[in-house]
Amino acid sequence: MLTELKDRFDRLERQRIALLAELDTVPAERLATPPAPGCWSAIDVVEHLVIAEEGALARMERPIRPLTLTERCRTTLMYPVVMAVMASRIRVKAPLPSLNPAGGTDLPALARRWGEARCRMAGVLDAVPAERARARVFKHPIAGFFTYAQGLSFLAAHVEHHRGQIGRAVGR
Repeated sequence: MLTELKDRFDRLERQRIALLAELDTVPAERLATPPAPGCWSAIDVVEHLVIAEEGALARMERPIRPLTLTERCRTTLMYPVVMAVMASRIRVKAPLPSLNPAGGTDLPALARRWGEARCRMAGVLDAVPAERARARVFKHPIAGFFTYAQGLSFLAAHVEHHRGQIGRAVGR
């Protein structure tokens, strides 16, 4: 794996392991209880994170295609905005209904799905040659197409953004 991608992937993996270890100490009923009506429970937030990463991975596995001028401009303008929102405590609805949790699952099942997605992602990233590292392969629903490195940075920021929400949901 290219060094730039490995560093970002390793950070992402450390986040996943730490979050799951932290949540493993929380009783299942507390994980599944929303902090307020209309809010996501901690397990809902974890499912959202898994769904988002599975979607990112599916896009990374597709063939690379050239971007239109509009797509390139959109990404150039929107990537910093999306990253700033992720670094803030601003509440944002999931940009697509498909990113909403379905519910009815438990932490061990989500941990397995997340681990499987990460293993596949490592395989995809291992195969990225240096000349394709700047290809825009990760599609964010609002900001457009990110490079592999930008996509990994976004996913890490996404996990951090939701850690506070998870903490509030479990009373930490």
